[in-house]
Amino acid sequence: MTGFDVIAILVILASAAAGWVRGGTRELITLLSFVLAAFIALVALPLTAPLGRALVNPDWMGTMAAAVVSFLAIYFGIRLFGSILSKRAQAHPQLGGVDRILGIFIGAARSLVLLGAIHLVIVAAMPGEKMPRWLSEAALRPVTAGAARLIQIVLPGIGRGADALTPVVTSSVSKGFSEDKALPPPQRDNTSPPSAAR
Repeated sequence: MTGFDVIAILVILASAAAGWVRGGTRELITLLSFVLAAFIALVALPLTAPLGRALVNPDWMGTMAAAVVSFLAIYFGIRLFGSILSKRAQAHPQLGGVDRILGIFIGAARSLVLLGAIHLVIVAAMPGEKMPRWLSEAALRPVTAGAARLIQIVLPGIGRGADALTPVVTSSVSKGFSEDKALPPPQRDNTSPPSAAR
């Protein structure tokens, strides 16, 4: 057992304990809320940008403000909904235990993703013989290597999904910034100071 094993075990236990305390419902909502809020805020930009431009000058700043305010409202709305749902699930006699057990699994999975990412970085930076002994001799090395392999398998699928959504988001952002005044004007003149003549 190496120092890496001790740290990895502490990370797994801490994350699983946080999952137990927070519950599975809240853990899932926390994981999804940021991505979902960003996606909805960008897709809704054609609807929210005109309001932002009406309230804030210049127009491009109003569009940006609309995106930020939409994101924050959606993000905290999802988090509030998740908190209420989690409290109800934990208060329920049958669902409370299931929610907490689900929280343990989500917390442990989150820690394995972190450890797998660390493993990937170390192996990429110090391949083969250069790998530090605290990782190469770690008892949990097969676990972190498995998590690293899983990350390598899952990420391309997530990337393809993001690629499929990109046209929708790009179209919405373009519509949100559609007016001529919605973007700052391009810089046409050379505004850099003249070079000193020698």
